[in-house]
Amino acid sequence: MKRARRGECVACGEKLSPQTIPECGSYFQEVSITFVGLPCLGCTTPGHPRRFANMEFGERLIDAIFETGEFPAGKQRPLGGLSCRNCGALMKTPRRQGGSVSQEFSFPGLPTFSVTVSGPMIRCSDCGMEQIFADRETGHRIGEAMTNAFRQANLNP
Repeated sequence: MKRARRGECVACGEKLSPQTIPECGSYFQEVSITFVGLPCLGCTTPGHPRRFANMEFGERLIDAIFETGEFPAGKQRPLGGLSCRNCGALMKTPRRQGGSVSQEFSFPGLPTFSVTVSGPMIRCSDCGMEQIFADRETGHRIGEAMTNAFRQANLNP
């Protein structure tokens, strides 16, 4: 197999074009993740590897879920504990239960897609917002579930 140039399929050398993956998902331990309408680049041959929609896509997705506050997941505090993603309050007594949260994302130049994460949930005692209990362990599990979902969808960064 020849080495593909940037913008070409690594399996057949065909030029990659924008596509969407209708649905893909996976899990890791008690956390699962599902993507609907995930933008990517691919050739026209089914089963050939796909790539992220652009070079910044993976980093933007991680930031949107964990850093920027776009996704309803408790934010890890530098000295420990979680802050509410909505009001910033320290979540004092975590009452964890299972549940799901979903969010649509729209990155510039790409179609809108949705992400659903299921796993341990927490309700903020100050504002009442339910969100993923995203401590370090759960954050790691979300990342592993994402990696598994991309692998199963034949999507390579």
